[in-house]
Amino acid sequence: MKINTEFPQAVNIVKLFDQLNELDYFKFSMPYLLMEEKLYDRSIRPPSWLFRFKEDDNMLMEKIITAVRDYEGAVKWNILGKKRDKLRGTNWFIAPQYYFDNEAHAKEQQVTVKSYCEEHYPEKGKQAFADVENFARYLCNYFNIPYESL
Repeated sequence: MKINTEFPQAVNIVKLFDQLNELDYFKFSMPYLLMEEKLYDRSIRPPSWLFRFKEDDNMLMEKIITAVRDYEGAVKWNILGKKRDKLRGTNWFIAPQYYFDNEAHAKEQQVTVKSYCEEHYPEKGKQAFADVENFARYLCNYFNIPYESL
């Protein structure tokens, strides 16, 4: 599995999930994006992870869902899953709760949820990115995996 390591706190969540059950697919947000020698600040958008395991494991997912939703840090995080139509597996999406709270508003304005949150709640994006390491450490602790081993 090839992982971009420029944002190690987010990478560690991916590595943790891969240790729990082999990942088939993953994607995560970066606070900064370098394109054509220009650095873009994306830290005011809500961070997120999208992932899918090679094999579904309902008991493991129940534990991950509980862990994510029980986290009490600077930001409240949530996770939702969506079964893939005509394909095997479930795509799981983790983001700050305020992302999910603003889905209907974004739809009304015909913009993406990340764009809506960036415009209306830029301080929450920075706060959420700042909380990622604590969130990652909490998840590791929840699953008894040393953070430093990732």
